[in-house]
Amino acid sequence: MKYIFYIILVSILFSTNLHSQEKTKLIYADNFTQAKELSAKQNKYLLLIFSGSDWCKPCMMLDINILKDSLFANYANKNLIVYRADFPRRKKNKLSKDKEKHNNQLASKYNKRGEFPKVILFSPDAKIKATLIYNHVTPSEFINQIKKYKK
Repeated sequence: MKYIFYIILVSILFSTNLHSQEKTKLIYADNFTQAKELSAKQNKYLLLIFSGSDWCKPCMMLDINILKDSLFANYANKNLIVYRADFPRRKKNKLSKDKEKHNNQLASKYNKRGEFPKVILFSPDAKIKATLIYNHVTPSEFINQIKKYKK
């Protein structure tokens, strides 16, 4: 009887934890100009992410394993301003002309070699602090990379 009680209790706690993780979503700035302004105003570091959301396999893995993870989303929403410069190829994911132009301008300045994914960390005064590597690391390891450059 004790075991059944513990199994039920653990099941409830586990399902509650999973449910709360699903609700946490990463908040993105609408554009890079807004992201820089918010970064300076809130004294938060800025994360610029170049991705090909519907064609770049490592970008998809970054999205699934880091950006959609509750631990990372909670950390980023409290400590960072995040802008994602996406370059989708499929018609159904096509960006507006303005957003496409904006992202192309960012790429010509910060991603001339067309690397995907590319993650750049800026200080609140808009200086590049680091280019972060996503190589199948855990959300905790990715957060630690960011923290290392925030010191």
